[in-house]
Amino acid sequence: MSHQDQSQVRTQFDIEPHVGRKLEDVERELILKTLARCGGNRTWASDILGISIRTLRNKLLRYEDEGNTPAKTGRATKSEREAHLARLKNFEPGRQLPS
Repeated sequence: MSHQDQSQVRTQFDIEPHVGRKLEDVERELILKTLARCGGNRTWASDILGISIRTLRNKLLRYEDEGNTPAKTGRATKSEREAHLARLKNFEPGRQLPS
């Protein structure tokens, strides 16, 4: 692996922002950001995260009970869904999500 490849891997998997944080907090952030990137589509988010839709639903219900959900909840608008479909069309497991 070349030096450039090694620094790219380090950048992609930088754990420094997570050091000192509870695993539960890091997991919550990952789930909520993935769900946001998927336009609220829980099926897509669960596929990307590698968890069942039931597990995702249960975690989201727990976050809601704890008051740790983002302000915007519910279904995405049609234009939001179309935009996310366009971005995720070329998604391949193991790759970083498009912005």
